[in-house]
Amino acid sequence: MLTLPPPVEAIIEWWLPQVRDLLGDDLLSVVLYGSVTLGDYQAGWSDIDVCVVLSDSIGEDAGARLGHIHDRMQQRYLEHKHGGWLSGQVVESNYVPQSLAANSLEDKACYIAGGTTRKWQRGDPLLPFDRYMLANFGQSCFGSDVHFEEPGVELLCNQAETDLHSLHSWKNQSAIWLTGMLHWFARSIVFWRDGTMLSKTAALLHEIERGSIYTEPLELALTIRREGSTTAVNYMDASRNHYSRFADSFFTELQQVIVASRPG
Repeated sequence: MLTLPPPVEAIIEWWLPQVRDLLGDDLLSVVLYGSVTLGDYQAGWSDIDVCVVLSDSIGEDAGARLGHIHDRMQQRYLEHKHGGWLSGQVVESNYVPQSLAANSLEDKACYIAGGTTRKWQRGDPLLPFDRYMLANFGQSCFGSDVHFEEPGVELLCNQAETDLHSLHSWKNQSAIWLTGMLHWFARSIVFWRDGTMLSKTAALLHEIERGSIYTEPLELALTIRREGSTTAVNYMDASRNHYSRFADSFFTELQQVIVASRPG
């Protein structure tokens, strides 16, 4: 049984009964993934990644009502900091029918609610790495276990390369983005080079301990991860200095290991 960090448990206990009341018997399962299931919840950084699995497609009216729940959650935890919530996001949720969880090509209606996004759409809302995490590290906190289709390596490579190209825009980014991208870089380099999915904290530590040439920026990213995202701005100059030195080599090294992993 998954043991949730107290701040996460409190939010789930506030959010889930409202979702159950709204969806009724259509609600089959609530599956957590991401930092919570990897044992890496960090107050001040981590959100709560969730996939809500339904018996069938969701209607626009039900989607809109789910959006209102997320609006209230944003006000409660982000604006009013209820319970001392520190992160900049709360529950990031995709509401999908069971058939689409098992088959990403299904043309089914879903609802996406996370950050400022409130969107009803047809077709798969899950990015390849979200599917990978759900298939391998997802844990149900309500309802039955769910089978998620695991994406192929080609799709994972495509997403990673798309994300990688955002490194080119580092000069225009916030301190939180600069730090978060280093978290992502550490986990990505371990995944593509070693074939192991680690939490972001574990990946940072792994690379530091193995004597990476990026030890200095990774140590800074680890410090900010432990202190919380609100402290990132205090390290803005140091972060920019690291990117000015290493951004090109971050890109080149990670691109090389991604290309080497492509099928064929």
